[in-house]
Amino acid sequence: MEKIVEIGARKSISPLERLETILHPCVSFVIIPIFALANAGVVIELLETT
Repeated sequence: MEKIVEIGARKSISPLERLETILHPCVSFVIIPIFALANAGVVIELLETT
C-alpha cells in the first residue's frame, strides 16, 4: 500500500517540476554566481596548462 501511495505522489508532480527540483542546486550555487560576477565586471579567465 505504501508503494502505491509513493508512486501516486511521484506521478502527481509534473516532469517540469521534477526537473526544476533537480537543477535548483546547480543553478543556485554555480550559474547565478557566475552571472553575478560577470555583471559586476569581474574577468573570469581559464588557466591554460602547457
